[in-house]
Amino acid sequence: MYSGHFIEIDATKDAVISNNKFMYSKPSSSEIKEAINIDTPDKLTNGWSSKWSKFDKTPNTNMTIENNVFYELDRAIGTHKYSGGKYHDQIIIKNNKIEKMRQDAIRVLNWSNATIENNTFKDVDPGKNNANRGIFASGAIKPTFQNNLFDNIPRAIQFTPWKNSNSGSEYDVTYNELSKENKEALSSNTVINYVEDFIRINPKYKKYDKEHTEFIPVKTAQKDSSDPETKDFMKQNTNKGCSENIISFYENPFYSKVLLLHFQNHWMNHWEMCQTI
Repeated sequence: MYSGHFIEIDATKDAVISNNKFMYSKPSSSEIKEAINIDTPDKLTNGWSSKWSKFDKTPNTNMTIENNVFYELDRAIGTHKYSGGKYHDQIIIKNNKIEKMRQDAIRVLNWSNATIENNTFKDVDPGKNNANRGIFASGAIKPTFQNNLFDNIPRAIQFTPWKNSNSGSEYDVTYNELSKENKEALSSNTVINYVEDFIRINPKYKKYDKEHTEFIPVKTAQKDSSDPETKDFMKQNTNKGCSENIISFYENPFYSKVLLLHFQNHWMNHWEMCQTI
């Protein structure tokens, strides 16, 4: 795939995208070309180009994306421009395997009542300042992001306000709205081989320092790197040159066994780390 979207979906209801493999796109200039782009037909954002469209900014509703593999792409799923006051509603993303993204793996932008659960994220490029994310959310209203696994991801999840730049900049800043229950669900996510063992919520626009960040601790687990079988497995599955070994990380029964053992016996929260950032 040459640096574009595999699927662009606008103004659609009750779509199901399942059991596909989205693999090997060439990098785009901005590295934000999602395999599945969730968009609105909006002339202000250049979100759709077909002349027959009414360009009425109709969002998508009741979409399910499940049981897919995303490998070596800019991004797996997302929206990169929003239409002011319009929200893609009830987007469900579950049971997907996402590996080797060049940018934030899933970009949530003006989604309401979205569910992202039981997905596996592995090897997001760290980017500048080691800050790329598994899930990056802005304009998320009552999101439920739970029971996901993040392996070697600089930041698992971050919520920040956002404003379109260039096309669509006429729209006001869009903000997140999370309930107490939404925040509690965030703690069910798990990180391994992590830099940060917490989720960041930044409620104010362009305020990212400790004073303006709420930290949500998540579950953590580590592989036992001293075990010879683990060493051999990691050598085979983390070699950057082994592009032919695409989904062994997800299908290798030994790795599943390692995760299960460590998840049962080594859950831990490192909330104290938040105090030193």
